[in-house]
Amino acid sequence: MTRYVSVHVHLVWAVKGRAPAIDESVRQWLWPALAEKARAVGSGHVVVGGVADHIHVLAELPAAMPVSELVRRLKGASSRLASHRGVPDLRWQDGYAVFSVSPRDLASVAAYV
Repeated sequence: MTRYVSVHVHLVWAVKGRAPAIDESVRQWLWPALAEKARAVGSGHVVVGGVADHIHVLAELPAAMPVSELVRRLKGASSRLASHRGVPDLRWQDGYAVFSVSPRDLASVAAYV
């Protein structure tokens, strides 16, 4: 049986209390860590960005993974890394936003992220 699945999602979640906990020094390790984790769980195309109080991730959703599981893994891995690096203010709010992204809009959404 042949399967072709191509689902891209734009994920957004915030720092707890919208605290401005993501400064340049945090971005330097957080963005690559989120991208690496997304690839490790099967996302092919990944772009990470954001500002001081929230994260944007554009990712290809792995075929057998619910969105909630991808977010759980990304938030969990980044929280553990923040704790390990001694950044106690970097905790995530509950919840997230997710938007589907059409193939024709990938480039513009990637530029936004």
